[in-house]
Amino acid sequence: MALSTPASDTSVPGEAALPLPRATVRVSSLWRDAWRRLLRNKLAVAGGVAIVLLCLIAIFADFLAPQSYTKANFGRLYEGPSREYPLGTDQLGRDVLSRLIYGARVSMLVGLGAQVIIVLIGVLSAPCRDSSAVAPICC
Repeated sequence: MALSTPASDTSVPGEAALPLPRATVRVSSLWRDAWRRLLRNKLAVAGGVAIVLLCLIAIFADFLAPQSYTKANFGRLYEGPSREYPLGTDQLGRDVLSRLIYGARVSMLVGLGAQVIIVLIGVLSAPCRDSSAVAPICC
């Protein structure tokens, strides 16, 4: 025995049926979800900001460096931080801050070069793993 009755006519007699509001569906893509998850991770955002900042410093090293990174000043060896040399000087009297700024450029180029080599090796060796593919270079 059924305890409920079919709900074929649930409207009140004499009233017009009102359309129900449609639920808004947010369209979300894979990229949008990934971006939202990345922005929630505070350490990932901080690391990304640090990498972007280092890249900008490496790109604009010519404008940001206060001194020449190669010019030696033998009268100011091993000098501590001062207004003229914010991080001091090294054993040849060169500005340490300028050398660090130009060192960021070298580090970024080495890292980028290593990634290019890794991608080339991966792209060229990928057809070797598939036995049905015809590859120009196979091991």
